Amino acid sequence: MNTLPTHGRINCSRCFAGEVVEFDKTKSTQGDWRITANPMAWGNQAAKVVVLGFSKGPTQAGALASADHDEIAYKGGRTNVGKILEYVGLLSPLPGESASDAVSREIADRNGSFHFGSLIRCTVERFERKDSNWKGSGGGMLDRFVATEFGKDVALNCVKQHLANLSSATRIVVMFGMGQKLNYIDSAYQLFQSALGGKWKRINDVAYTDGNIMVVHVEHFASQGKHIPQWLNATTERGRFGVMARDAVASAIRGVKLTSTSGNNKPIPADTPCTTPRNVKEDKPMKAATKQPSENIDVFSRHLSFVLNNGTELFPVRVKNRQTGKVAFRVSEGGTNGNTKANGLEVEDEMEMVRYVLDLGYSVRASSLDSNTNGLYKARGRAVAEVRIATEK
Repeated sequence: MNTLPTHGRINCSRCFAGEVVEFDKTKSTQGDWRITANPMAWGNQAAKVVVLGFSKGPTQAGALASADHDEIAYKGGRTNVGKILEYVGLLSPLPGESASDAVSREIADRNGSFHFGSLIRCTVERFERKDSNWKGSGGGMLDRFVATEFGKDVALNCVKQHLANLSSATRIVVMFGMGQKLNYIDSAYQLFQSALGGKWKRINDVAYTDGNIMVVHVEHFASQGKHIPQWLNATTERGRFGVMARDAVASAIRGVKLTSTSGNNKPIPADTPCTTPRNVKEDKPMKAATKQPSENIDVFSRHLSFVLNNGTELFPVRVKNRQTGKVAFRVSEGGTNGNTKANGLEVEDEMEMVRYVLDLGYSVRASSLDSNTNGLYKARGRAVAEVRIATEK
C-alpha cells in the first residue's frame, strides 16, 4: 500500500491520541513547542521525486483560510524552490517559463513527476518567551524541534504514516534544509533509520540511501543572505554541498544527464554515454596526464567527453602536480596564459570538475585515449562539435 498522501488535505490524527481533529484548529503542545493539525499534500501520489520542506512556515500557514490549495505550497518561495530543483537536475522549465511558474505547474499536476509536502505535515511552532508569541520560523528551527522528545515523536509519526511504503516509482526524496553544522541532516538520517528500518548508508555529507530511495538535502528555499547564491555556486565553500546534492541526484535516477551544451549549440542526446573504460592502461606514456595515480582512481573522466570537429574524442584527465604530488583535474578560465599551471585550478572531485566546465564555462585539460591529442578544451570551444555526458547504467 502506497502511504504517500494524495493531493489535498490529509485526514490524519496520529499525533493527537485518537481525538477528533478539526483541520487547522486542533493543536498539541509540549513545552515550548506545538503542532497544529493541518496536514496537506500536492502533486502525484506515485511521484518519482518527493520534495519536502520541514513544516509549513507562517506564510503558508497564514494562507490556509484565504488561498486555493494549489497556491499554498511553498508560497512566497517558489522561485528559490525552482532554482534549487533545476540546479540539481530535477526541474526543467518550459521555454519562456520562469522557475516559479515551473514549480507552480508541477505542484498542481496530480500525474506529474513530483509530490510536494513537508517532513512534518502539520504546522510546527515554537513559543518565543522574549516576545510572548508563537513563531513558525527562525534560526535553528529544524534542528531544535527534532532534538526534543516531542519533536522526535512527531517526526517518527509523520515518516511512518506518509513515507513508510512509497510507490515503486519513487526514486528520490529532496529535503529542504541542512541545519547548523549539518545537524538537521544527521537527525533526519537517524530518523529514517529508526522509522523505516533497512540498511541505510551515507553517500556523502548531504545524501543517504537504503538502496531503494535516495534522500538528498539541499539548501532551504527560505534561507537568508548569501546562503542560496553560495550554495548554487560550485566555487564557494557552501557550494560544495550543492555539488554533492547534484552528484547524488545524478546517481539516483537512471538516465538523468547533467545540464550541458554542445560546442555548436547542437542538442546532446540524453542517451549518449561516455565510453571511457575503467582503469585504462595507456599504450604509451601520457603527454597531458600521469599514468594511473592509484589503483582506485581513473585517469580519465567517466562522466564527460568532447568530440572534436575531426571526430576525435577527448576525455578530461587527472594531472599530477610534481611539486605537491596532488592528482586532480586542471580547469582554467582561459585567456592570456590560461594554459599555465599558475592560472589553473586543481579540482579533485569529478562532478565538481563537470560543474566548472558545463555551468561555469571553464576549460579543462583533456586527452584522447591514445594520448595523440591533448590540451585545454571547453564545451563551447570552436574545435568541439559535441559534448557527451555519461548516463547511469
